[in-house]
Amino acid sequence: MRSGKIMSAVACCLGALLLGSMLVWAQEPVRIKVMLRGDSPQREAFAKEIIPAYEAAHPGIKAEWEPTASGWQQRMVVSYAAGVAPDVTEMFSTFSQEWAEAGMLLDLRPYVQRDLSAADIRDFFPQIWNAGVLFHGPRKGIMYGVPRYVNLIGSVAYNVNKLEAAGLVPIETLDAQGRWNWESFREYLIKLTQRTDDGRTVQWGLCAPPASRWMNILLAGGGRLFNYPDDPYEFILNRPESIYALEYWQTLYALDKVIANAWWTTFERGEAAIDMSGSEVYGSWSSEVIGDRFEWNLGPLPMGPAGRGASSAKDQYGIIATTKHPDEAWAFVKFCISPEGQRIMMRSSGVMPMRSSLLREFVRMFPGKNVQYMADVAPQAFIDQKAVAVEAKRVISLIDSAVNISVIQNLKPVRQAIEEIVPQIEAIMKEAPR
Repeated sequence: MRSGKIMSAVACCLGALLLGSMLVWAQEPVRIKVMLRGDSPQREAFAKEIIPAYEAAHPGIKAEWEPTASGWQQRMVVSYAAGVAPDVTEMFSTFSQEWAEAGMLLDLRPYVQRDLSAADIRDFFPQIWNAGVLFHGPRKGIMYGVPRYVNLIGSVAYNVNKLEAAGLVPIETLDAQGRWNWESFREYLIKLTQRTDDGRTVQWGLCAPPASRWMNILLAGGGRLFNYPDDPYEFILNRPESIYALEYWQTLYALDKVIANAWWTTFERGEAAIDMSGSEVYGSWSSEVIGDRFEWNLGPLPMGPAGRGASSAKDQYGIIATTKHPDEAWAFVKFCISPEGQRIMMRSSGVMPMRSSLLREFVRMFPGKNVQYMADVAPQAFIDQKAVAVEAKRVISLIDSAVNISVIQNLKPVRQAIEEIVPQIEAIMKEAPR
């Protein structure tokens, strides 16, 4: 009898322990890994704010921040093959499309169709939103990424003091008169460039890496690299409007010599009068960066034959296809692109939201600056042409070489340099998977 009571007590204890273990197990949160860049104070601030906010909104999920480090894109491929990649990653440039082509990224269409309303979709800038769709190859039609924010080249920054010293009216004044175009842009850059008697440049008209900003001039001239998205295999950089735009940029850089082949820090130091950088740079120009050394403001891009040529980089979120927690990973992405998530990014990083409904809030963040110019062109901004090219690594290398030898080095006529690569690019397109 006593033995039976002991056994019964033991059984009760074991049952209680088992039940307790089951309850603890049932309450264990789902854990996901999120790879985000932290290589600047703004990016670090965003990661440290978005993750706690996400966890507070999703009590059953824990998100672990995995900061990027040198070579992280290559390591992502290795970790994907080993089945240990993060669940969510940020991505940009051409490699996001390469990952999609290789099947590394989850197709987000079912989640978008299930959770985002038609009003949500309309709130995103269309060309930037559609950049996450693959328009070529065997996996054509998948949606492999959604935009993080708008990294827009949609305006110029100018040194107010330098324009005044040169006797030039503010850029926005000239634009309001309908006279801020390629002709007046060139005139401004020539007047603002200063050289010593021995030919040394001490002040540049424009600070803009010519090897990358020529794309905006190309777009403003009506040119394109490929017929994206209608036929991304068709190379059209050799069309007259494209050649004309590249020749204009060649004139500014190689003949007039008014462009500093440098990044925005040249403008920050007061060594250039005008800068052509992105909204992410301008949003980070706090009082500590430029301070009271000079007064600066924003103006519109000059009007070209086909428009202003505003474009956005392809900064996105993606979900790695091997994730064991796709729903929780999507919940993180959805939170980041929600109005709340976008406000966190605006507040912590100063970057432009990719929801049109938040543009007024963004503009109000920069009193005294003409940020409205960026807001005006964002809905029509083109996506970075290089980032969506078929066989991007191969064709972009050829294109950049042709532009460099003609536009930058002035060793060949633009048309000749572009026509010389046409057979090679057409051969690559012919071999590319359909």
